[in-house]
Amino acid sequence: MKSTFFSILTILFLTFGTTVFAQDSTAASPETAVPSMIKIATEITKKQVPLNRTVVLKVTLSWLGDPDRYEITDFENPALSNFDIVGTATANKTEVIGGKVFTRRVYEFTLKPRELGMGYVEGVMVKYKDRASGKEGSLLTNRIGLKVTEAVPEKSGGIAGEAVSHWPATILLIALIIIAAGILWFFFVYRKSREKSVQPEYVPPVEETYLARLKELIHFDNLDLKNDFGRLGKFLRGYLAEKFDLPAKQATTAELIEEMKRRNLDDRLVAQTREVLGVADAVMFSGGKGSREELEKIYGSVEAILEHHLREAQQVSQVENQAEN
Repeated sequence: MKSTFFSILTILFLTFGTTVFAQDSTAASPETAVPSMIKIATEITKKQVPLNRTVVLKVTLSWLGDPDRYEITDFENPALSNFDIVGTATANKTEVIGGKVFTRRVYEFTLKPRELGMGYVEGVMVKYKDRASGKEGSLLTNRIGLKVTEAVPEKSGGIAGEAVSHWPATILLIALIIIAAGILWFFFVYRKSREKSVQPEYVPPVEETYLARLKELIHFDNLDLKNDFGRLGKFLRGYLAEKFDLPAKQATTAELIEEMKRRNLDDRLVAQTREVLGVADAVMFSGGKGSREELEKIYGSVEAILEHHLREAQQVSQVENQAEN
């Protein structure tokens, strides 16, 4: 008799002494005398989904009390067959009803089918802890089956619909092409014509001017040797002063040569200058007339100086024009 009594007590304890929180389960709170147990529920937006569409699975946890009453210690994503999770979201909502606080936490999963046929959402396992009592528990949702059907036509309605839907993009592309063509026309046609209409006045290198003057300086068919040597020396001094900003007009030949060396001018130019001015000075200050051969020789040296520096100036100008273009 006594053993039977203890057996009944043991059964009652096992039955009512522990609580297993399952989907949509409730319990009474000693403080509020209203359901306060944490509950879990699942919701699927539709039981059939086309292959080219998605479906939303909602897992909702709700309880009586503040949001921090329960600690969710583990929440596993649903195990799926024939579906993939392509998006997730979480939302918390607190309401006061009849002076009592109710909390709801919603987990949303956007599911996309893989192939035609049946698909399943297995049970979602949630583990929690009651911060007030320190008790821990777990919840498990039911298995849900979904049918994946044939893909539905897109709203554009096939090839014709796609062509219509592409019209705005086509118009935009044409407009962009027209604008780009206008910009190119401005830069390559209009701007070029403006540049031609306001071409800067051509300023020839100083050597061109001096070469033209050199041809008129000495008349070999009617020579005046003494004066021709003097004119040629003075002509070279004028070029050196204008080209290199040298004190060539007032300095002696020796002073001029030293200044050219100090400025590290080309050795060939220094040697040719010494030769021309040396011969011209000798004729002018020695009282001699000089010879035609000597005059032709220093004339050729002056001409060579001008032609050499003219080529250099033309090369520099060509490089500058290419860079500008």
